[in-house]
Amino acid sequence: MTQRPFVVQTAQEVPDDIVLRHYEAVVRTSPDAILVVDAKGCILLANPAVAHILGHDPAPLLGHSLQAVLHGDDAAAVERLLQQALEKPGQRLQTTFRIPHKDGSLLILEASFARVPLPPGQAPQVVLTARDITPRIHAQQALKEREQLLNRAERIAQLASWEVNRTTGEVTAGEALFHIFGLAPQPHVPVDVLRQFYHPEDRDFINAALQTAQETFKPFDFCHRIIRADGKERILHVRGEVELYGQDLVMFGTVQDITEARKLEQKLNQSERRFRGIFNSTFQFIGMLDPQGTLLEVNQAALDFGGLKEADVLDKPFWECYWWTISPATQTWLRQAIATAASGTFVRRDVHVIGANGQHVPIDFNLKPILDGDGTVVSLIAEGRDITNQVQAQKALQESEKRYRTLIETMAEGVILVDAHGSIQTINPRASEILHAVKGDLLQRSVLADWKAIRPDGSPFSPDEYPVAETLRTGQSAEKVVMGIPKPGGGHTWISVNTEPIFADDGTTLTAAVVTLHDKTNMVQHAAALRKSRHQLRQLAKRLHEAQEEERTRMAREVHDVLGQAMSVLRMDITWLRDHAPDDDAYNERMRQALEHVNETIEMVRHISHELRPGVLDHFGLAAALDWQAEQFEQRSGISCSFSEDVDDEDLDPDLATALFRIYQEALTNVVRHAEASSVHVALSTEGDDLVLTIQDDGKGIAEEDMQPSDSLGLLNMRERVMPWDGTVAINGTSGRGTTVSVRVPLLKAKSQPT
Repeated sequence: MTQRPFVVQTAQEVPDDIVLRHYEAVVRTSPDAILVVDAKGCILLANPAVAHILGHDPAPLLGHSLQAVLHGDDAAAVERLLQQALEKPGQRLQTTFRIPHKDGSLLILEASFARVPLPPGQAPQVVLTARDITPRIHAQQALKEREQLLNRAERIAQLASWEVNRTTGEVTAGEALFHIFGLAPQPHVPVDVLRQFYHPEDRDFINAALQTAQETFKPFDFCHRIIRADGKERILHVRGEVELYGQDLVMFGTVQDITEARKLEQKLNQSERRFRGIFNSTFQFIGMLDPQGTLLEVNQAALDFGGLKEADVLDKPFWECYWWTISPATQTWLRQAIATAASGTFVRRDVHVIGANGQHVPIDFNLKPILDGDGTVVSLIAEGRDITNQVQAQKALQESEKRYRTLIETMAEGVILVDAHGSIQTINPRASEILHAVKGDLLQRSVLADWKAIRPDGSPFSPDEYPVAETLRTGQSAEKVVMGIPKPGGGHTWISVNTEPIFADDGTTLTAAVVTLHDKTNMVQHAAALRKSRHQLRQLAKRLHEAQEEERTRMAREVHDVLGQAMSVLRMDITWLRDHAPDDDAYNERMRQALEHVNETIEMVRHISHELRPGVLDHFGLAAALDWQAEQFEQRSGISCSFSEDVDDEDLDPDLATALFRIYQEALTNVVRHAEASSVHVALSTEGDDLVLTIQDDGKGIAEEDMQPSDSLGLLNMRERVMPWDGTVAINGTSGRGTTVSVRVPLLKAKSQPT
């Protein structure tokens, strides 16, 4: 008998058409999708369930490839399974794959593949039976996600659910429990594994609590400690119940790691104790009120201030408490202040209250509203601070400021207070007088404005060079800076300016500066007159020196020319008389002596002429004159004298050369008179931009008191001689090591005529 698709052998022969109708009915009414495909995957048959599952009419699927309707990522796997089913007759192969629904959603089907038994020679076919398991898969995924979310929530909350079968001794719990104990998650774990982590001091207590719960079937709730595998101690909060399921006694409940919460609680308790300690030990009076003004809490300082106890004031209207009974007006103000603070406004005022002995005490009082998260006032904080000392200090400060202002207003010096920007804030009458302006006008000006001030030499001050500008810029004080301020009618008022910075409490922020003005006009005028007088005296001294040199030159010339010539004629006459004298020994001796006296006189005339004005200075210059004088000094005094020079004195001012030569002579004279020296060294050199003449001896050294110009006309004369050329004379002596005289003249001045 020829077999047809879906036809199987039966124990009793049944007509083929009946069997065929039977199987066709089964295929047609099956809730599962049934497809028959050939060896190439072409769909040969599709039952109505295909339309129900896929939302497609099955007719258009016939003749099309099965892979065409599958999800692209699953087509290859289904093709391999189809080939395996063709190669393994009699086996049913199962898989899952995805297939698009007509509405665009993606379905997950659970399918089985089996080769259809057909007579030999017929093309092989495979029957595919598929069931939609999309809802089941989605439910499994949702359950898994919920389990993961629950595990995550338990880990975050350090809370885990658990179940213990007391009969089998196994614990079933989520990942969070193992996380709390520091263990890897397991489906089941013996209860003894967890018991080993119990803190040794808590084990007996835990076992007793669990035993009691097991015997009484009452819920249990306790805390205990564990020591994790990593050595860390944790505190756990355990809650649970006991139930009997058949023959099994089961405990179930939750465990939460409260270590951090317990630490936070301890810190909170410590903070509460510290707060309470601060609250009661502070010097300020502090109280807490409800929004209606009832006193809820008060610190010890407030009680001690009024000589009260808590029972005297707590739970009473604040304005009726002893402190505020100073007057009805004060109590009325306080009630209004409480109402204002209860509306959310901060209140502050200095007010008098009553202390322990009935004294009236000023306090700095404020009411501060405390808001909840919704912005509602839930309480008021009342604070008071005894300001008796502050009030007294304020009064003393006001009196001090009054004395200070009186002092400033009557000072003989001008005083100006400026801010950090230079604006005048305060000015006393004397300063207004010195500056030739009225106080009102000056208060609108800045000390950094251009006051047309000048220096003593007549050069102008720029505003940023004013002493007060420097002080405001650098924070440094200035002293005795002389400035000239124009007078309205012409001329200048000369003032000496001192400045002093004023800093903020931090010591670095400059906030103001004090400027003091001292009228120096008379002093400056006197100083100018004195400078003029000194200049005239120096000019006179210079002229006297010049007159002396001119007179010396004239006298030297006359001595040399007149007296020298006369003595030369006399020597010639005596020589003639000697040569023509009779042969008389006595006569000849007298002639010889006369001739000798004449020669000595001629030498003396020559010496006097050179002393009055050495010709070598005029004819050969300063260096040659100094060298000649050194030789003359050594011959006359017997003191060794050396000279060295490295300058070109050809264009040296002749008057300066004369002045240096006279200083040189004066220094050598002092060596002979006072030094007790054995040698002198003289040097004429240049050092930088100066011409320097140095006379150094090896004598006993000049004493400090002998170097004062007022005590020595010689030393004063030395300094006066080079002053027209801005020259200086320095004298330094060391006891036992000699004295050095150094004369310095700027080269620029040395080569030009002084003015």
